[in-house]
Amino acid sequence: MDKSGIHVGQYLTLLPLKELFQEKLHKAIEISKTSILSYQLICSIVKCSKREIKR
Repeated sequence: MDKSGIHVGQYLTLLPLKELFQEKLHKAIEISKTSILSYQLICSIVKCSKREIKR
């Protein structure tokens, strides 16, 4: 945000290296899978309904 309080967009002029992008993408997928598995484990312990697990 600049001094006037107006949000200013910033754009990449060069793309990140393909390897770096792949690494970050795989890490995000890993985190998502872990989160889903953790939620399912908790639900199996506290007996959540199947409808709640599919969120």
